[in-house]
Amino acid sequence: MADKTAQGPRKKRRPRQYGRTDDHGRPPVPLFPDNIRRRLAGDSRYGFKSAVLDSFKEGETRPEDIVEEARVYFKSLWENDRKSGKDRHSHWLNSASSALTQLKATFRAQRLATYAFVRELALSKPELLKLDRLNHQRLEKRVNDQPEINLRKLLETLFELLRSHEPSEIALGIAGLTGRRQTEVTFSVIFDEPTAALAHRYPTFWSHVSGFSKKRKHDKYAVRARELPLLAPRAMIVEALRELRSLWPAKSHEEASKLYGHTLAAAHKKHLRKLGVRRMHDLRKTFAQLSFSYFNERDSVLPAFASMVLAHKRPLSKRIMTYLVIRTADQPTLQDLFRMCDCGLSVDTPEHHERLELSPAPPPQAPKDPGPRSGDVDLAISAFATLGASRPRGPQA
Repeated sequence: MADKTAQGPRKKRRPRQYGRTDDHGRPPVPLFPDNIRRRLAGDSRYGFKSAVLDSFKEGETRPEDIVEEARVYFKSLWENDRKSGKDRHSHWLNSASSALTQLKATFRAQRLATYAFVRELALSKPELLKLDRLNHQRLEKRVNDQPEINLRKLLETLFELLRSHEPSEIALGIAGLTGRRQTEVTFSVIFDEPTAALAHRYPTFWSHVSGFSKKRKHDKYAVRARELPLLAPRAMIVEALRELRSLWPAKSHEEASKLYGHTLAAAHKKHLRKLGVRRMHDLRKTFAQLSFSYFNERDSVLPAFASMVLAHKRPLSKRIMTYLVIRTADQPTLQDLFRMCDCGLSVDTPEHHERLELSPAPPPQAPKDPGPRSGDVDLAISAFATLGASRPRGPQA
C-alpha cells in the first residue's frame, strides 16, 4: 500500500477585516442619528447616497453598518408615508435595494473601497427572497379592477403636452411618447439618428437611444444604447427635450428626481389621472402596447418586444409581466398617429422607399473589356496543337 502523504494542520480562514480589528463581531449599527435622517428626508439636494459618501472613512466604516442604515432610513420613510396616508406602490425593501445598488456602482467607479467591501453592500438573501415574494403578490393584486385607458385620447393629450411650454407638461409628453423613465427624461436620455435607417420602414420614428438610468457601470450585460421606436418624429422629441433641459437643469439622476419629482406628479394628476393612467410610470406600459402595434418589424411576441423597447437587458425580462397588466380601448391606427404629429407620412408607402427614389442615380460607366473567354482560350490551344502535329519533325531522307 502506498504511503499517504503526511499533511500538516490546515490553516484556519481569518474573518474578513474591513476596519479596525477591535470591533469585529459587533452587530451592525446605523450610521446616522435620527436628526440626520430627518434632514435627509427634507433636503431635496441631499440624499442617502451623498450622506453615506460624505461620512465614509476608509478603515473605519463597515459595510454592515451602511446596509443597516439603509434598512432603518428607508423603513422609517415608508412607515411615515403610511401614517400620513400616502399611497406607496412598493415596499421599503425595494428602495433600500435600489439605493445600495447605486452606492455600489459609485464605490466601484471612484475606487473608494476594496472588492470585498463593495460586495457586502447588499441586503441579505432572506430579505431579497421576501422582496421577490412581495413584488409577485403585488402584481397578483393588480390583475383585476384595472381602469380602462382610452389610447386615442391619451395620444392626443400627449401631443398637446409635448407642444406646451410648461416644463412639467413637456416632460410628461416626452415620457409618454418615448417610454423613458422620469429621471432619464429630465437628465440623461439622448436620442440620436438611427444607425440603420434604411432597415426601418419609417426611420423618422426610430432613434439610437442612450443614457439609460438603470444600468451598472461594471455590468457587461447592461444596456448602454439601443435602437428603439418612438411614437413621434425624432426631430420633434429632440426639440422638446432641448427646451425641457434648458428650463430644468440637473447634475444627476438623484437631483433631477428630488427637484422635479413632486412637480411632475402634480402635472400627471392634473392631465393623465382622468384618462386612467394611475402614475407616470404607467406610461411605459402604454408605450410598449402602442409601439408593438405600430413598429413590430421583426414579428416578435409582445413580452419580448416590450422587453426590448423598455431597454431591459434580457431578451425576455423576468419583470415584464409588470408592464403587461393593462386594459386599453380605442387604439388609433398608424395613419391616425401620422395625422396627430402632422409628419406627412402614409402607411401606403414606406418612408425609406421614397428616399431611395429621390436619391440621384449613379452615372453610367463604360463597359470594361471582359478579356478572352474560357471557350476562346480552349479553341486557340487546340488549333495550336493541330498545327504542331502537321509539321515534319526533322529532315527527310
